[in-house]
Amino acid sequence: MLLLISMSIILASCSSVKKSRMITTSLLNGKSFLLDSTKNDLRISISFDMNRFNGFAGVNNYFGNYEIRRGNIIVFSNIGTTRMSGPPELMQKEYDFLALINEAFYINYNKNILTIGTIEGDQLVFTENEN
Repeated sequence: MLLLISMSIILASCSSVKKSRMITTSLLNGKSFLLDSTKNDLRISISFDMNRFNGFAGVNNYFGNYEIRRGNIIVFSNIGTTRMSGPPELMQKEYDFLALINEAFYINYNKNILTIGTIEGDQLVFTENEN
């Protein structure tokens, strides 16, 4: 029963994801984004270079590989971070952000807005950095 419910959620997510713009690694290549949020006092960012990504998570830099499947499904892998320490509240915000990146399922890019979401419905919304 749990498997059936899980599959239903995945299929529903896939059907809504397919309606958005097809994303490719070449579309994201060389682009950099800043997390949109009134609480983004950490200047959290993400940048893409073909099959690699990197960014600043609030205290540490992070990096890894990514793959786009079926135009809107994103898989991040081999995620690593630097090992700097900071105030506990900043470290918690960074941990929460990186947890969402680890759970990422879909990606959407439209009019300089990049959205990375999870199956659970959490979203990270970024604005393209045009510097």
